[in-house]
Amino acid sequence: MKNKITLIFLLFSLSTLFAQNGIQLNTSEADNGYALLTLNGEAVLLDNCGQIVHEWDLESAFVSYHCKLLPNGNILYIENGFIIERDWESDVVNSTFVSGVFCDYEIEVLPNGNYLVVGRRDITNAEAINLGFDTAIQQPTMVDVVVEVNPSTSQIVWEWDIRDHLIQDFNAAAENYGVVADNPRKLDIGALGTYDWTFQESFMINGMDYNPELDQILLSIRKMSEFIIIDHSTTTAEAASSEGGTYGYGGDILYRWGNPQNYAQGTPDDRILYYQHNPNWIKAGEHAGKISVFNNGLNRSVPTLDDRYSSVEIVETPINVDGSYNLIEGAAFEPLLPNLSYNRLTIPGLEFYSSYLSSARVLENGNIFITSGIDNYDFEINAAGDLVWRYNYQNANGFRTEKYDVNYSAFDDKDLTPMGTVENPSSSYVCELISAVDNTSKDLLQDVYFLYSVDNQLVKIENNTSQSLLTEVYSLQGQILQTENTPIGSSSFNLKNTSSGFCLVKITNPVTQASSTFKIILL
Repeated sequence: MKNKITLIFLLFSLSTLFAQNGIQLNTSEADNGYALLTLNGEAVLLDNCGQIVHEWDLESAFVSYHCKLLPNGNILYIENGFIIERDWESDVVNSTFVSGVFCDYEIEVLPNGNYLVVGRRDITNAEAINLGFDTAIQQPTMVDVVVEVNPSTSQIVWEWDIRDHLIQDFNAAAENYGVVADNPRKLDIGALGTYDWTFQESFMINGMDYNPELDQILLSIRKMSEFIIIDHSTTTAEAASSEGGTYGYGGDILYRWGNPQNYAQGTPDDRILYYQHNPNWIKAGEHAGKISVFNNGLNRSVPTLDDRYSSVEIVETPINVDGSYNLIEGAAFEPLLPNLSYNRLTIPGLEFYSSYLSSARVLENGNIFITSGIDNYDFEINAAGDLVWRYNYQNANGFRTEKYDVNYSAFDDKDLTPMGTVENPSSSYVCELISAVDNTSKDLLQDVYFLYSVDNQLVKIENNTSQSLLTEVYSLQGQILQTENTPIGSSSFNLKNTSSGFCLVKITNPVTQASSTFKIILL
C-alpha cells in the first residue's frame, strides 16, 4: 500500500497547478472521525469525505485561531480577548472577559470546570528595561501569562507570569541579572530570536496543553524555539517564586526542550525546534505520554529556500514515576534528539512546509493529523508516514484544525447526517472518487508517477522504468473507454471525450504484469 499512497501523495504535492479545494484523498487507513474547521464566521464539522455534518454560526469573522469541541458538544474559542462558549445550537452559554489580561492563542477546560488560558499583560518601555530587555533590539509591549479563570465570575483564581522566571546578563542593575548557565530553569531574555518581529509580543507563547494526571502545563515559547513544562499545583504566590508546589520548583521550569543553547548547554548544531507550534501530550497508543510538536522550520539552516521544510517531532521526556524530570547539572535536558521526526529527510516524499501557524496531533489510532497553515490544507499520515487523508480549504483560518474520533462523547445522540460540502453544499458528492483502489493481488509499479488535473482532465504520466507501459481507462462497469501507449519519460493524454462521472485508470507493465489503478473524477 505504501508505494500507492506515495503516488497519490505526489499527485497532490508536486504542483499547485492541479490543486482544488475540498477533499483530496480519503483512504481506509484514515482515522474514523470528524475534523473541526474554523472558517470566517463559522465552525464546521466535516466527515472523512469532506461532507459537513454540523456547523456553528460564530457571528463574527474575528475568531482567534481555532475552535475546540468540548466533551459535552459545546465549542470553545477566543474572540478579541473574550472567551466564548457556544452550545450545539450555536447559542452563547458563556462569555468571559478577563480584566487586565488579553486572552490569546490557547484555552483548555480544567477538570474543575475552570478555563486555563494563555494571555498577555501590557508593559511599558521602562518596565521592559527594568526586566533586562535590550530595547535597542527588542521593543516588547506585552509579556506572557497563563491564567486560570472561573467562568462564572470571570475572576482569575491562579496565575503564572513569565516575568517571574527570567534571567539575563545584559542589565546588571535588574533583579533578574545572573549567570545563564547556572539557571537552566529560567528563560534568558538575551536568547530571544530576532528572525520574527521584535516588537509587541515578547516570548510569544503560542500553544499550550494541560496534563490532569501530572497537573502540569506544557507551553510553546515560539521566540525561543522551545517548549517548556511548568507546575500547576502551586498557589499563585508559589507560581511567582522558585519554590513550592508538588515538584518543589514553584513556577520555574520543570522541563524544557528544543534549543539547549538558550541556557548555555549547546551550540546551534544542537537546536531542533524552529519557531514551533502546538506541543501536546500524546494521549493514546504506543507513544502515549510522549510529546508531539509541529516544528515550523522557519529560519532552519538549509542550502536554498526550496529546501525548507517543516517536521513533526515525537519526544519522550525523561520523566520519573513521581512526575519529576531528570536534569544532570551542567548538561542539557534529554533527549538530545527527538525519538521520531516526520519530515522529507526521514520519509522521502513527505513534503510540507509552513513557516507560521500549523499544528500536529497524534490520533487515537496512531495516525498524525497535521495542519499546514500557510498552505491552507490538512492532512493525515499513518505511523509509517504514508498519506492517508487530505483536505484543501480556502478563506479559512489555517492556525489549526482539530480532529475528533467518531466515539467522542460530544457526538452522542447528535444528528451527523451529511449535508453537502463547504465548496458547493448543493452538489452531490461521492467520497470514493478520491480513494485509492486496492490492488494487493499484484505488485505495484515502481518509478511511475501519475498526475491528473480535474480542471482540464489531463492525465500526465512520468515513466521512469526501462520500457513502455500500457495505460487503460475503464468505466466502473469494466468497459474499456480508452487505451494509451505510455512511453519511457513524460507523456500525457486527455479524457475530454470520456463521459462525465468517474473512471478507473490502470497502468500496466506488459512484461511483468505489475499494475497500479487509480479512481478519478470526470467532470
